[in-house]
Amino acid sequence: MESNDNGVSARQISESRRNGTMEKFFGRAGLTVELRIYRTMRRLCRDYGGGYWNLWSLSNGGFFMDPNFKAPMLIFVEGNGFEGELSSESAGIVATLFTLSELAFELHEKYPLESATISERFHQLREYVIAGHPDAALIHAAID
Repeated sequence: MESNDNGVSARQISESRRNGTMEKFFGRAGLTVELRIYRTMRRLCRDYGGGYWNLWSLSNGGFFMDPNFKAPMLIFVEGNGFEGELSSESAGIVATLFTLSELAFELHEKYPLESATISERFHQLREYVIAGHPDAALIHAAID
């Protein structure tokens, strides 16, 4: 378990507990969230070609995913010009934050309950980053 300065901790979800995780955090939008995170990573990282992802739960109720890569990932955000190397965890956080933000707006009218849940998960993950994640400055630069 990893903890940051304000006590928000992240715990990797074990292989035996992965089934139903996306639905637990996002309800019936779970599969949509998962697939969009993969698509977002493909948009942000030219070198990303798929692979196994880790799932994380946060002690404040939040969630994120990260690709299980050992090497840093080069992330480029076309919308704000950010370019930098991030750990796979930080790159996953960026992809998760982008996805949750985009989906919260897209689903707002048609699926308000799912939108509210997704928005809450966005803020919980952002709180984890703000509270002392080692790459907080890079993550914020990427999502700004």
